[in-house]
Amino acid sequence: LKQYAIGGDGSCQSEWCAAAFNQTSVVGQSSIVNQLAALSGCLTNADKSENLKKYPKGHCPIGGQSSLGINNKTSVAYDHWLFDVAERLGYITFFGEEFCYEESPYVVQNQSPFTLRVDLSLERIHCQFAKNWLRANGKTNSDTKTWAVEYDSDDVPETCFDGMSRGEMSLEFIRQMWDVYSEPKFAFLNVLAAHDYSIDPAHTPLSAENYDLSLYEFLSGFVTRQDARETLIVLRSDHGLQGGPWPIDYSVQIEHMRPWTTLLFPRSYKHVDKHVLAINQERLTTGFDIYNTLRFAMTPSDESASPLLDAGIPRWSFNLF
Repeated sequence: LKQYAIGGDGSCQSEWCAAAFNQTSVVGQSSIVNQLAALSGCLTNADKSENLKKYPKGHCPIGGQSSLGINNKTSVAYDHWLFDVAERLGYITFFGEEFCYEESPYVVQNQSPFTLRVDLSLERIHCQFAKNWLRANGKTNSDTKTWAVEYDSDDVPETCFDGMSRGEMSLEFIRQMWDVYSEPKFAFLNVLAAHDYSIDPAHTPLSAENYDLSLYEFLSGFVTRQDARETLIVLRSDHGLQGGPWPIDYSVQIEHMRPWTTLLFPRSYKHVDKHVLAINQERLTTGFDIYNTLRFAMTPSDESASPLLDAGIPRWSFNLF
């Protein structure tokens, strides 16, 4: 990513450019709060406000030129959840969690006002892996939930499918998605490479280092694709480690307050003003700004689709482009 970094004047010398937002701030302590902001522009809790609509498990911005409609079953507007917006814009959608999240109380898709509807998902694959693990370890009738099955956290991840770790498999799924579909694509992957709160802290950095290699190989190949010339890639941590012995370390405390956020895009990407982006790199950024930027990038530029630019977007957020 350093070789793609844009300069302070917005210059970019490579075919791809990267903007690092080192002043990114969390909006809460958990993944749910931070992912909800970036994926819907909504909050889990809020004081009474005339500019927010209260739903079960969330408060969302109201307003905009027009609405994308209402889910008749849940009475929740389609103006917020990026997967709903993408569906209405004709995108092929993918949602990836690297574990079996069914009934998990710790994920945004189960703890938000929205119903997750996507074309492609990893859930069935990882739920089958979890059930196989419980059966192989004699815990089928135990109290262990499928979402609580832990594996793939050592320095060399345990192979789980066709010689690949779950991290490699997830990236391969996205790669093949781009191979198969010619339609616009919207993919979200929540990586768990460093989500190990073991009492042995050595596993977490080793697992993260191993995943770095997989991510490097994926990105190195992806940026050479001709069909990726209109693709925006967001690499971010929703918050730093906050379990086990880790919060004692000062560097982890800093990471929690200022999680990693980088935008990667082709130099010819038509939606971005690189000079503006260079300035915004130095400003305080949150998941709400990521959401605003993604909505802008996803929306067609033709005049008939212009209401999509502000329907449900938080007024306190900014378009980084």
